[in-house]
Amino acid sequence: MLLRNNRSLAQIFRRNRDEEATKADGARRAMKSDDGCVWTYCPRSNSKLMQYPSGVRKPQQNRYEIGGLAFSLLEILIALSLLAMTLGGIFKLWPTSQRFIFEAEQKRNATLIAQRIIETLKVTSPNGIIALSSDWVDNPSHCIRVELSSPSEHVIAYDASGIPQCERSIAESLNSLREKNIVSVARITIGRALLPGLAPVFISVGSPAVLPDQQRHHTEFTSFLSMPPPRKESSGEGSS
Repeated sequence: MLLRNNRSLAQIFRRNRDEEATKADGARRAMKSDDGCVWTYCPRSNSKLMQYPSGVRKPQQNRYEIGGLAFSLLEILIALSLLAMTLGGIFKLWPTSQRFIFEAEQKRNATLIAQRIIETLKVTSPNGIIALSSDWVDNPSHCIRVELSSPSEHVIAYDASGIPQCERSIAESLNSLREKNIVSVARITIGRALLPGLAPVFISVGSPAVLPDQQRHHTEFTSFLSMPPPRKESSGEGSS
């Protein structure tokens, strides 16, 4: 019985001590403004209370709570304007980057086509042969002959893989080509030889082929190919 009484007295003493400490702690953190308003902060509950005296009008709140932080309307407008400016710059750069990627892809395809044309003319010099199909040996109409010995001009349509599809006239190449497999148009010009044994070759690759020639993106290439010397015909004189 005595032990139970001692425990009750200890609990009452501890409760009274906590209440006095809370009151003293709150009293130390209470502030009074010039207009009579009292700010009270309770550290145990982490809360703040403002008491307005009679006759004092409570001011309107112009701050907004976002994630536990208070922001004024001006700060929110500034943040939104900065975000809009950043997104606007990104959206403006997007079409430019897409255009650069498209032009780089066109240059890569044009370089591939020009390299294949030059290598083909080197191998089949002086009567350059550009095969349009694998059976060009049996069907001569399935190949294009580009002779290096005399000036000439040829227009060949290519697909996306850089494989020749057909030959077009110069007048047809100026218009849009809407065939399914045609992506690029290559114009091969054989110039007049300035030096003996060297034939200048000018290649202009335009794409996309669905556009007219003036609206295509053209990539120019120039090369000089060596020609073998012409064969000398030996004529025997009959002895009498």
